[in-house]
Amino acid sequence: MKSSNDHITPLPDQLIPMLKELQGVTGESPFVFPGFRDPINRHIHRDSLSKVLRENGLRNVTVTHGFRATFRTVAREVLSLRYIGSSVSTC
Repeated sequence: MKSSNDHITPLPDQLIPMLKELQGVTGESPFVFPGFRDPINRHIHRDSLSKVLRENGLRNVTVTHGFRATFRTVAREVLSLRYIGSSVSTC
């Protein structure tokens, strides 16, 4: 975090069961996306998704920003999360 102030974002009720289910995958890590080498103390690097795209020959095919836009659409249309747009846009 760039400042000493916490950034608190309320979570929709529909998200809580999903996070609890995901905890079965992430284990004891406090992160939704834990780091590979040190999942307890570190989250994945901000360039991890870009690296995966490059390594799989998708460097000039798609960009990580497209994943954010896709998530917004899925969250809004499939999961019926009405106010997800403004929250995801700030990520």
